[in-house]
Amino acid sequence: MNQNSGCNPYAGGEVPPCSAYLGNIDPIIKDGKVIYRNENRVYFFISTILDNRAVIYPREPETTTPITEEPFTSSNLQISLTTFIVGLYINQIQLGKIKYDKTSAIHSNKTADEFIHQTLQNPPQIKTNIVTTLSLIISHSNAIIPLYTRSLNITALNYYILFVLNRLENNPGLFFGNNSFVDQDPINIDFAALNLQFPL
Repeated sequence: MNQNSGCNPYAGGEVPPCSAYLGNIDPIIKDGKVIYRNENRVYFFISTILDNRAVIYPREPETTTPITEEPFTSSNLQISLTTFIVGLYINQIQLGKIKYDKTSAIHSNKTADEFIHQTLQNPPQIKTNIVTTLSLIISHSNAIIPLYTRSLNITALNYYILFVLNRLENNPGLFFGNNSFVDQDPINIDFAALNLQFPL
């Protein structure tokens, strides 16, 4: 990393006039080079999807959608890499692919670990028609469509555990849900260091 520019090796770079006019932040010109940065970052989410359409309007696959159809509703809460990994682990337990061991640590934080074990051993009764998912997304925070999305259906119990873990982490950057906060995990630091450079 460039010691003179702190954490930003691109500090002092200038966006060419035409790019700036179009709203682009790439490329930049610095030290006689045109630099295209990798602005993609990895984000993790727990999501809910409520879709009453199939229940309210059962129909054949080729019929048109009624104009009075109920709207599609979903929510997305950004979570940390740690919480995402815990979600994957719990999913594997619930699918029977990993044997649950109440003596094994699942989370490095003692309070969070105790909560996970207590909830798995004495699960609350959760009745819902909401589909819950766990997602990994590679995207630029300003992108219209993500580069890559991988979503996994999870149980409502798993969602509940991950939601509480998100609150226990008390990370202000993740408090407002889908807020384009880039977490400082190693994968995002590596992404931020990727670029293409061409002589000016």
